[in-house]
Amino acid sequence: ASWEPENDNEVYRCGFYGLSFGKAYLTVSKETYAMKDGQAVSVKEENSKCSFDLETGELVEIVNDADGILPALYGVWKDVAVYQTVKTAEGAPELEDWLAQQPEGTTSYQYGLQYYEYRLYAKNLKTGEERTIVDESENFVWTADPHKSWGQYVVYQVGRSVYVYDMETQTVKELFTYDQDWKNYNYMILDGHVIAICGTGDTCRAWAIDIADESVVELDTRGGNAITITPEYECNDYIVGLLANQTGKVEEYYISKEDFYRSNYDGIFS
Repeated sequence: ASWEPENDNEVYRCGFYGLSFGKAYLTVSKETYAMKDGQAVSVKEENSKCSFDLETGELVEIVNDADGILPALYGVWKDVAVYQTVKTAEGAPELEDWLAQQPEGTTSYQYGLQYYEYRLYAKNLKTGEERTIVDESENFVWTADPHKSWGQYVVYQVGRSVYVYDMETQTVKELFTYDQDWKNYNYMILDGHVIAICGTGDTCRAWAIDIADESVVELDTRGGNAITITPEYECNDYIVGLLANQTGKVEEYYISKEDFYRSNYDGIFS
């Protein structure tokens, strides 16, 4: 598949989300430029999400930003996709005005915690039927981690509880609840486990929860303020993760899954 601009002032970009059941899921962006003060300036952007059948070559647009919002794709399994949308609460101040009144070091992330409203929903890509998983009135906790789905499961957090949504059975399971009201949360899903992380600026705790049997193992963070090795991807027996070396540079390292869940970081190798 390819996308070619029709005019000289247009540019196409294609972002790859992932593969599921023989289809590639893509985000296609078309930007239109105009000359202003001798420089090319983007004046219009159109985005859509598409599925591309790798066997037949069939390209299908599954959603676009005609309404001004392109939902984020959380996961896809067979004909079911899970999306997340966000909007600013009614009556919220402008971000720039709010930041100007906050202590130094305050970021837009804190603004989002206070004023963003999220919706998480499942959509059947054949029938168009939608099912709300989390509505905009609930205290949805967003994660920056890219690992939001694994196989047929999607992970998300509401309040202090972490849930998995099964796209195959269209069911929800509450998997883990933080035992303290920490300030910062993060979570991810990989290798059939949800990794839940919480802490403050100086401390961190992390747990690995098995989706199948719901067993919980606390991961040793060695007293640091972050998880010791952050998983990036996996194969049958190993996890590839990010770890700061002795010089402080973050690099990829390997660890067996057995050692990772036992917090045996002596088993890390590069």
